[in-house]
Amino acid sequence: MLKARAGFTLAEVLIALTITAVIGAAVTGVFVTQSRFFDYQEKTSFARDVSRGALNVMLSELRMLESS
Repeated sequence: MLKARAGFTLAEVLIALTITAVIGAAVTGVFVTQSRFFDYQEKTSFARDVSRGALNVMLSELRMLESS
């Protein structure tokens, strides 16, 4: 008489592997999207800071002209 073996069948392992791969692909996609969004926001912030700095220099120069 055969005893029942404890463990997983090949079908169960393949299904678990497929589910893990799908979840991993989704998580990777989210990370890539967030990384691109972060880079865009960082570049926008840098451009805004540079523009603001140039505007501050111009305002400072104009204030010096008004004082004279």
